[in-house]
Amino acid sequence: MNRILPRIAFAIVAVTTFATTAMAGEVLKLKSGTVKPAELERLWDVSVKTDTERTFVIQFRDHVTLADRQNLTTLGAKILRYLPDDALVVSTTARIARTIERSSTNVSSVITFQPHWKVAPEIAPASIFSADTTAVLHIRLFPGLTTKGERQVRESIAGLAGVEVLESQERSMVVRAKHSSLESIARIEMVEWVQIQPTFETLAFNDDEIRDQAEATAGDYSDLDGYESGTRVMKFDSAWSRGFTGRGQIVAMADTGLDSGDAGAIHPDFSGRVTKGLIFGLFSKS
Repeated sequence: MNRILPRIAFAIVAVTTFATTAMAGEVLKLKSGTVKPAELERLWDVSVKTDTERTFVIQFRDHVTLADRQNLTTLGAKILRYLPDDALVVSTTARIARTIERSSTNVSSVITFQPHWKVAPEIAPASIFSADTTAVLHIRLFPGLTTKGERQVRESIAGLAGVEVLESQERSMVVRAKHSSLESIARIEMVEWVQIQPTFETLAFNDDEIRDQAEATAGDYSDLDGYESGTRVMKFDSAWSRGFTGRGQIVAMADTGLDSGDAGAIHPDFSGRVTKGLIFGLFSKS
């Protein structure tokens, strides 16, 4: 029996190690979708000078280690961010990228960061029918740019035909752009992501108007219409209509006035419903 146990333990470790290694460094999980580098052709743009700064994805065969990161920086690459699974996005020259490819047995692949990877899936490719249509876009730049480098990228975007800069702050830009200019925006090296600028709707809640229309109620909650607690303002009706009422769920809340120091004197609405309480206030006892 004692001889069997070590063999079982070894088998478990071996299977676990194999499973972890097999899953490591096989795909790139991008916002725009999943990519398998092994299925791609070697993505080198031979038309670009070897000393021109480009954006590359370095994927590793196993988890990225501190030694891997130090190897990249020692060779002259600037690490921009981690990319699942087991990959790093770097800014460097094609010459250094080729050196990185041969520098470590843990390096699985080195590929250029493709422009179409930067564009949100909901933005359809430009066509002869949509080329002149415009959209308000949110453009995000890669981190780590110097002030000068950031300015140069902004100027490159602003100089594109069909692009109007509406707002610019730190690593973000909001522009109005023609569909035909989208590819040119994505081809700018330090542009990381392009999506439709989300629209935020401010909820206008005229409390005075509602108060004027209020009538005396029975006080038994039968007359509630959802505006009292803001549920209708926040459009919870659609969730309730699908059965998501929250009934039977335990929720947590923080409040300074739930009770007066005596849990037995808690407000009737909460009586018998509080399963547990935690004391955080200084000198608090309830």
